[in-house]
Amino acid sequence: MKLRYIFFIILIFIVSATHAETQTQSAALIKKALVLYEEDNFPQAMKYFTKSLEMAEKEKDYHSYMVSIGFISNIYFNSGDYGRCIFYQLKGYNLAIKQKDKEMQAKYLTNLVAAYSKSGNPIKAKEYFELAKKTPSKDKANWEYYILYNHARILMAEKKHFEAISYHEKALDFAIKNNMKSEYALFQYCEIGNIYQMLGDYDKAIYYGLKCLDPAKKINERDLLTSVYKMLGESYSMLGDSIEANKYNNQYYKLQDSLFNRMNLYSAGNELMEYENRRTNEQIDSLVGTINKQFVAIAIISLLLIVLAILSFLLTKSNRRLHSTQRLLIKKNRELMDSESHSKSLLEQWVEKDQRDDIETNNIVMSKEQTNHLLNKILEVMSDINVIANPDFSLNMLADAVGSNTKYVSWVINDTYHKNFKTFLNEYRIREACKRLSDTEHYGNITIQAIYYEVGYKNAVSFIRAFKKVNGMTPSEYQKLSGE
Repeated sequence: MKLRYIFFIILIFIVSATHAETQTQSAALIKKALVLYEEDNFPQAMKYFTKSLEMAEKEKDYHSYMVSIGFISNIYFNSGDYGRCIFYQLKGYNLAIKQKDKEMQAKYLTNLVAAYSKSGNPIKAKEYFELAKKTPSKDKANWEYYILYNHARILMAEKKHFEAISYHEKALDFAIKNNMKSEYALFQYCEIGNIYQMLGDYDKAIYYGLKCLDPAKKINERDLLTSVYKMLGESYSMLGDSIEANKYNNQYYKLQDSLFNRMNLYSAGNELMEYENRRTNEQIDSLVGTINKQFVAIAIISLLLIVLAILSFLLTKSNRRLHSTQRLLIKKNRELMDSESHSKSLLEQWVEKDQRDDIETNNIVMSKEQTNHLLNKILEVMSDINVIANPDFSLNMLADAVGSNTKYVSWVINDTYHKNFKTFLNEYRIREACKRLSDTEHYGNITIQAIYYEVGYKNAVSFIRAFKKVNGMTPSEYQKLSGE
């Protein structure tokens, strides 16, 4: 279950962005974005933060650049996209180190611990937690509060539920004793309630949820209210109280839709990706001369590697025929681990293709640059499991997400991979299912049924059919082999 809490980088960012010394155009854009952000209009706020990011780069206003990145990552955190949140947090943190901005470093470290904990990576969370403890903020009370809070988050990521509750209670006591704003205590009540819900103690979950409800309404903490409504709806449902469950579930979906209009958020995210793509293309252009000089050497090395791979395959096949199934599993797992770098390698393949200015097939004419650009946007969307796990995700939805139409999107997929959209989508979903089936540390207690629901399949029949088509075996056989 995903909790969407504001990172509390907001206080220092608002103060910094409105400081008298910061009068750049990027700072002015940040002020407009902050108004939208405080109104919980996250898609529009994202667009203005993206504009500020681009302007700050032109003006070399590094502080505004870090502020914009911080809020962009914050929006992704609130929407549950921890991967992109971490990506932008790391960019901001590395820039803060380069600029020797200790205060910004402290904020980014606090947020990185939270994001890695929520994404289920306690090892990385602990790494940044140790750095955070050595990098205090000027706001000592706020910093000490988040040291306790993040300790609890790490324990939760490690599935040490009762120890996590203990540290949430310490953070709660600290907030009360230091007269901190009411939301600091409310977040702890909500965290404790969600842990009890996870443990199956629904009465306690409801108790803590109701403690949050009226105070959160009073201060109009809408992001917190979404988590409270969700917790209450699910808890009442598990206790068999359908009337209360329906009441809170309806409030949750209504508020969630108003906060995170997915299509608008994807549109804003696409503008951010377009900006990132422009920067990437500029970097690629600057390296073209070097790439041309090294092309022959790379081609020779690639050929040698292919020959060695073929020889290795033939040798392995002749010596270990009885273990072909295990070898297939290993190959699939490697493909899964390499999936994150798929977009980059695909771009390199396109660079090495023929250099025609235009491609014409089936009455579709696209320049090579247009084709590459559309393909990169398609891969960005397809790599986000939170998007493609929607059971109703379709070619139309993909086309909308990349700002194109179904005709062009379908053609690019067919021309690149020689397969239709349905096969393309199934392969992405099945790769994610394989990852979860073999990851016993994080998914060992989750059933196959739960996994196929989470990756976008409505029933076992369609999931097994797609799984066998990709892997040549059933999900249960794959899970058994991966555990050996």
